[in-house]
Amino acid sequence: MYAITAKDSLVTKIDSGCARILLLLLGAILVGKIAQEVYDWYAFSEERERLESLEPEHERVGLEVVLSQLRVDSLRGFIEATDRELAVKRSAIEAYDRYQRDGELSPGLFGRYRRDLAEYNARVEARNDRLDDWRSAMQWNEQVVDSFNALSDRIRGIAGSMGEAYYPLPTPAEIASDRGVVAPGDQLPN
Repeated sequence: MYAITAKDSLVTKIDSGCARILLLLLGAILVGKIAQEVYDWYAFSEERERLESLEPEHERVGLEVVLSQLRVDSLRGFIEATDRELAVKRSAIEAYDRYQRDGELSPGLFGRYRRDLAEYNARVEARNDRLDDWRSAMQWNEQVVDSFNALSDRIRGIAGSMGEAYYPLPTPAEIASDRGVVAPGDQLPN
């Protein structure tokens, strides 16, 4: 058996005294933190309300960023495919030059040439219409990206005034994924 000595009794008294002081200190810190949180809750109620009112707009504009980029990419794909098709058709139209005699085509070839040329010109016109749509979509995309960034800056500014060094905001891709516009992990256009 182990006998308690005077030395053991002194260590126990010192250890229990330190433990009490540490518990008191920990309690004081905890009370201080809770008081700070309660103060912040009341002091920043207006800022919290502004943040809550801006977040739905932030999500709406973020979704619009993705939708506008998808529109731009879709139109660009159509234009690029049409350009490749037009290059082939242009070569076919230029090939009629080989069949000319004294600068003229035979009546049968001339009729085919006119049909091919009209088809080519109609396709060029459709391509140019899509190019106008693409330009409008690019302007729309630039506007919504600017709006999204300004709104994000505004939200972070309000959060900063509340002492929040980092305020998490979803990216447009995360918003689109959450709304089911794109699946998580899908490659979004740049």
